[in-house]
Amino acid sequence: MESAREAALAAVEQFRTDLELVGANKSLHGLVSDVWSQNVDRHEPDTAGDTPRSLGQNCVENLKTIALWRYTHDERQSVENHWNIPGLRVELINNTLTLNLGNRRIVFMKTPPNLGRRPDFARFAKWSTQSEVRLDMAAENTYALNGIKAEDLNQLTMADDPYDPTRVRNFIVVWAGEEDSPRTGAHLTVPILGSSAFAAHAELWHDKSDGVRLRPNVRLPQGAGFDTQPTVEPAITLKARPAAEDKG
Repeated sequence: MESAREAALAAVEQFRTDLELVGANKSLHGLVSDVWSQNVDRHEPDTAGDTPRSLGQNCVENLKTIALWRYTHDERQSVENHWNIPGLRVELINNTLTLNLGNRRIVFMKTPPNLGRRPDFARFAKWSTQSEVRLDMAAENTYALNGIKAEDLNQLTMADDPYDPTRVRNFIVVWAGEEDSPRTGAHLTVPILGSSAFAAHAELWHDKSDGVRLRPNVRLPQGAGFDTQPTVEPAITLKARPAAEDKG
C-alpha cells in the first residue's frame, strides 16, 4: 500500500506526463507567457495607478478569453497559436476557465505576488476561504484519497496496491510571473482539504533568466509613461478652401 502523499504525487506526475504526450504543456506555457507579457507591457503603477491586484485580474480575464480563442481557432489568434490537442475540451464553468482532458480537469490560479515563481506551497490559504470551484475540487480529491486530509497525508490510502493515480481528477495550474520581465513559472498541483492547500505538486516550466521571449515585439514597462511621451505633429496638409464666388 501507498501513503496518501505518495498516491497524490503519483497522480500529479502521471498527469504531467499525459499533458506532455499530447503537447498540452507547451500550449499552456505559451498561453500564460503571452498573457503575462502583454499585461506587463501595459502595467503602469506610477502613472495609471495600476496595482499587483489589477495586474492579476487582467491576466485572469485574458487567460479565459485567449484560451477559448485558441481552442476554437478564432481568427483573432494566429494559426500557429491555435490549439490542436487530442482529447482536450475547454469551457467556462461558473465563469472559471476549465480545461478537461479525459476525466481530469485543470483550472488556473495565479500565485500571490509575494510568493514568486517557485512558491512555498505551505503558505497558500485554505480552500474554505477560496472560490467554491476550488473548494469542490479539493473535496473531490480528498474523497479520491479515501478521505485523507492534508494533515494525515502519510497515512495509507487503504486502496488496492498499486493505487490508480487517475482516481485523482482535479488539478490546479499555479503560475506566477516576474513583474519586471516576461518570465513565468508554473506548477501542476493537487488541491486537498485540511491544514494545507495541496497534497502534491510538480513543476511544469520555469523560464530561465536568459530565456527567449515568446513575444519578442513586446516592450517591457520602462522609461517614461504614455502621458509623458513627446507630442508628434501630424503630417497632414489642409486643402485650401475655394474662394467665394462674386455675387454681381
